[in-house]
Amino acid sequence: MPWKDEHSISLKAAYDIIKRAGAERVSDSAAATLRDILEQIGKRISEEAIIIRSAEHNPYQGKKTIKSRHIEAAYKLLKRREI
Repeated sequence: MPWKDEHSISLKAAYDIIKRAGAERVSDSAAATLRDILEQIGKRISEEAIIIRSAEHNPYQGKKTIKSRHIEAAYKLLKRREI
């Protein structure tokens, strides 16, 4: 799917996360850094979820949907490895 830019998470979302954590002010570079880190972690979790889903099903069944249980399992696995 082509995107307008390279980022899946908006800069505004990163600002909001930092603000909700209690920051009074947020620099552009802080929001951009958080966005980049969250995208990297999200990609690693997603890649692991695909592996978990593949291990669950016979490839000839045609099941390709990643479900929340796959994401949760991948997060727990990577958290144990300290992402």
